Amino acid sequence: MTGGPPGSSATPVSSEDLAAAAGGNEQAFMRLVRAHEQSIYAYVLRMADCDADTADDIAQEVFVTAWRKLGSFRGEAALRTWLIGIAKLKIRSYRRSLKRAVSAYRRLWHEQESASMGPSTVFEDDEQRLLAQGLRQLSPKLREPLHLHVFEAMDYETIAGLLRVPVGTVKSRIHAARERLRRYVAIAETSNTRDERAALGETVRS
Repeated sequence: MTGGPPGSSATPVSSEDLAAAAGGNEQAFMRLVRAHEQSIYAYVLRMADCDADTADDIAQEVFVTAWRKLGSFRGEAALRTWLIGIAKLKIRSYRRSLKRAVSAYRRLWHEQESASMGPSTVFEDDEQRLLAQGLRQLSPKLREPLHLHVFEAMDYETIAGLLRVPVGTVKSRIHAARERLRRYVAIAETSNTRDERAALGETVRS
């Protein structure tokens, strides 16, 4: 799915296609998806405060749910309004998952690095927001092992087997991810402009 520009408007869907899609016609449903995918993607990207790939994933989940529940659509509201209702639920679920992940990362720091961080660097609300942003900026190579270790509670050996890399590589990537996230939070607090934040994101991803 390719997202359109913010504010993309939906293309009208014929009542025949809507009825056929509700009856299980996949071709008709795909026409429905093509008509609304840019609009829903743009909405998710604005409202979820996430990166483009995550917005694309959430938008796809919206249409998967719509396919399952289209038979319950009664036409009491516009189809786009109905789809946005589904998107709202998906965004809420994403935020809950992100909040749980951030809490897990915070616990990791409390448990493993509180001595080196010191009591003055315990994450506050604003730092939690910056940490969530920093997590999205990490490269997949660093983010995946950190996520598996912290949020999925996998040990190094299990992660190494899953990613097919040596245990030492897993440890070094997790350590690098933690260091870059801590640096992101520390520096971002003093970066006031959008350009400075963007430059910082490139530093974290590199």
